[in-house]
Amino acid sequence: MNEKTVSISVIRRLPRYYRYLGMLLHSGVTRISSKELAAQMKVTASQIRQDLNCFGGFGQQGYGYNVELLYKEIGAILGVEKKIPAILIGCGTRGQSLIREDDLFRDRGFELIGAFDKSPEKIGQVLPNGLTVQDIATLPEFCRQRGPHMAVVCIPRDAAEQMAETLVESGIRSFWNFSSYDFKLKYEEYPSVNVHLGDSLLTLSYLVNHPKGLNIGMRHISLSTCGLVDKIELLAERNLQLTLSVSLHSPDNESRNKIMPVNKRWPVEQLLAACRAYFEKTGRRVSFEYTMIDGVSDAPEQAELLAKKLHGMQAHVNMIPLNNVEESGLKCSSHAAIEQFQKILESHGVTATVRRTLGSDIDASCGQLRRKFERKGD
Repeated sequence: MNEKTVSISVIRRLPRYYRYLGMLLHSGVTRISSKELAAQMKVTASQIRQDLNCFGGFGQQGYGYNVELLYKEIGAILGVEKKIPAILIGCGTRGQSLIREDDLFRDRGFELIGAFDKSPEKIGQVLPNGLTVQDIATLPEFCRQRGPHMAVVCIPRDAAEQMAETLVESGIRSFWNFSSYDFKLKYEEYPSVNVHLGDSLLTLSYLVNHPKGLNIGMRHISLSTCGLVDKIELLAERNLQLTLSVSLHSPDNESRNKIMPVNKRWPVEQLLAACRAYFEKTGRRVSFEYTMIDGVSDAPEQAELLAKKLHGMQAHVNMIPLNNVEESGLKCSSHAAIEQFQKILESHGVTATVRRTLGSDIDASCGQLRRKFERKGD
């Protein structure tokens, strides 16, 4: 069968075959039957045979598949040996998390040759893979000189549509898209894969709630966010009966900018407006995570401001004593300061509780294990 006629469903299954064969090869397995492979992948042997037959006969009756050969053949079909030049658009948390995996692009047929952002704070930064973040304004000239074919898009939806036009005009013809904007709506002729993380999370939510799944009620599920306003708005439209948990940590922009970089994109006012709209749409209480940091987030004036901003919203403030990490330079608020903060909130009708600290005596609380690991590796 000509490869051009292969259904997209088959194409989407190939990476999974490739991944499992790679694990088998790493484990020293040299030969496997379609039945054995199907048992490991929880699919049917006939589906595996039908999928692979779309590209030619790889197995031998009575022998099965040569694992190394099949791994290489599927890799060739997927194009992993090619080095398609690619660029990263958006060097925030999500973009940088992708490039920290050194082999993510290299082992899958792409070579990341450029990274771009519009933030003055990010321009000029050297990323973990050695690339220097360039000003997005220089993108058209860069594309003319270097000719990238693919763009990894990690920017908010409201900027993605205009950026799509710029990328297409600059010669980009394929997209790995992490924004909420669907490139196929306007550029159907260009290959694109839209990664909507929220969709997969909602799929998991359904499976968790379904009587044939874990059968856990939606009200027993919490969804935590650092404050992505567009995603909170999307979640509100879903009207799910889960608990929204927002990492707030400060009621004012000056303090929150220092400890929550996302606040520079979505400041406190926008975040709380989205939370209020979420409450009005779903009727569900919003939980606000609030870390008590000495001299940063624990002032009585901040408690007053927080109570004022939460007025009229069904909210719960989960006060979290900071786990001390020596290198951070931050300290946990005193017991007296925490108690005063809680009393101020409660005096204004805001429900507030103080989380118990567990594991800090052995450096095993949140943040401490990571820091200890980093010190060990230095």
